[in-house]
Amino acid sequence: MPLACLLGYGDLRLTSIAGGIRLDPERVCVIGVRSFENGEEMLLRRLGVRVFFMHELERRGLMAVMRDAFAIAGRGRTPYGISFDLDALDPRDAPGVCTPVVGGIRASELRDAFSRLGGDPALAGLEVVEYNPHHDRRGATARLAGDLVGALLAPPGLRLLQRGRVPSNDERYRIKGTRRRAA
Repeated sequence: MPLACLLGYGDLRLTSIAGGIRLDPERVCVIGVRSFENGEEMLLRRLGVRVFFMHELERRGLMAVMRDAFAIAGRGRTPYGISFDLDALDPRDAPGVCTPVVGGIRASELRDAFSRLGGDPALAGLEVVEYNPHHDRRGATARLAGDLVGALLAPPGLRLLQRGRVPSNDERYRIKGTRRRAA
């Protein structure tokens, strides 16, 4: 499990990369898990990594889970990163993955969550993993990955325009980071 190495557990040749810098497990979240190997689950529980299983997403809604995850990862307004595994998506939306499993996160829900929560200046890194072009149908997964990354990285004003809405005057002031003064 690559995440274990990033948390400092595993072969020394891997855990010593980058001078042995480790992720803080209290700021790591794993979203959309459908299954785990026993060893993976035990390690993440022991370290205090927050795991959001698919049943929790279905019960609470993706947006609520994403808000919690962003708050945990971005605690203290320190930089954070996202590793986005395309396998978490439902294969009806993203067929071009290595291990497609029915019942994943729907692309429309994730796009909406990313566009509402994205544009955070504290987001310092993003990786997209598990794309398999041999399984992709007419580039659908590749296009979707690009759309999702764009939704996550776009500044607030651009996100409003992408949703077909022109920002109001109040929103324009917030986008610029200034406050509107009373006359």
